[in-house]
Amino acid sequence: TGRPGPLDPDPSPALSRASVRTEASVVRPLPTADRPLRDAALARTDPERPRFGEARIAPRRRDDDLPLPVRSGRRRLFGLLALLLAAVGGAALALVLDRSLNTTATAGAQAASTPAIPGAAVAEAPALPVDPGAARSLVVRTLMATQVPHGAIRHGRYPLRGPGRVPGETIDLVSFACPLGAGCAPVLSALASSAAAEQLQVVNPATPDRERHPLFRALAEGPRPALAVRAFPPGPRLTLVIAGVGRAPVSVPALLALDPDLTFAVDAADPRAAELARELVTAGREVLVDLGGTAASDAPAVQAALGKALDQMPGAIGVVDAGAVARAGNRALVQALVEATRERGRFFVDDAPAFRSVAQTAGVTVGARMVGPGALLDAADAETVNARLKATEAQLVLEGEAVLVAVPTPAVLAAIEAWLPALRARGTLLLRASEVAL
Repeated sequence: TGRPGPLDPDPSPALSRASVRTEASVVRPLPTADRPLRDAALARTDPERPRFGEARIAPRRRDDDLPLPVRSGRRRLFGLLALLLAAVGGAALALVLDRSLNTTATAGAQAASTPAIPGAAVAEAPALPVDPGAARSLVVRTLMATQVPHGAIRHGRYPLRGPGRVPGETIDLVSFACPLGAGCAPVLSALASSAAAEQLQVVNPATPDRERHPLFRALAEGPRPALAVRAFPPGPRLTLVIAGVGRAPVSVPALLALDPDLTFAVDAADPRAAELARELVTAGREVLVDLGGTAASDAPAVQAALGKALDQMPGAIGVVDAGAVARAGNRALVQALVEATRERGRFFVDDAPAFRSVAQTAGVTVGARMVGPGALLDAADAETVNARLKATEAQLVLEGEAVLVAVPTPAVLAAIEAWLPALRARGTLLLRASEVAL
């Protein structure tokens, strides 16, 4: 076409347009000392390019090269096509707008004709949580500055409750154990000062703090929650769940005579499950659903059993599948159960040791609140029961916390009744399952 190729040198200033015949697009040979080498290079990059001294007729592709009558006719044709497309598009747009306006007007008329319900009020939507990233960083920095060990800090989820909240709605939780000897007061005071410097408010719970129990706080940005904080008092922590209530031959008065900070799990398969749960809740005890007595062997059956049990025991705040060995090793089945527990706004208690726990992995996968891993105590003889309790004491010393799920056989109840006062005297904190859930 007469333009320099990718390997051509820059045109000489002495080269003028007169040296190129644009009518026939013939390229005149340009003098060069390396003509053979350049011919070979050009052949590699563009095999169809003519060599120097050869001519190539370029096709007429531009309207400017066409005769005037042809150019005018083509432009008139393009103009008519453009007008036709514009007319069609305008008609379609008008039709869409007409339907939209008619639909809006009809909907407005229907709303105006619907009578208001007497006494009904529009519920205000709950405040949405803010991004917890900044609040979490602030809390962790403050804890490290107040000598809280890094290993004593854990992260989890905390339930959001109140008007307009849906089951399973949570915010981030930072949980930690207060330093031994200093207690929680200096840590919470430093946290309040750090939050105020970042324009965050520290919100106290509606219920007063209980001695030797976790202290709960929340960081908020105005009405919007950002992060929950849980401070454990110094000392080892034990959570003891009495499972299989109704399955084991134990009366409710005998259970109520035990320590008030125990957690009770009512067997969902027992015909008296709803009545037993109601009696325990009325007495101020914490109640869970125990699916260990159900025979469900697939995910839909387990989820249906859980839904039915929670409908019968609305006061139950968690779920445990105590002693269900057949389900414990089925990863898909356990995950379906844990996920259904999360969707109903409850936490799941894992009674399997950490080295063979499937539920812990499922909890992380589906984002469920978990308690454990723990250990199951269902022995019938006193010797085995005492050995299990000794192992739990060793875990409290070495790890600082333990979760024990016990089936209330006569031997278990007798051993626990004598064991718990001695633990409390040594400074062990006995906490309910809801107080340790992550």
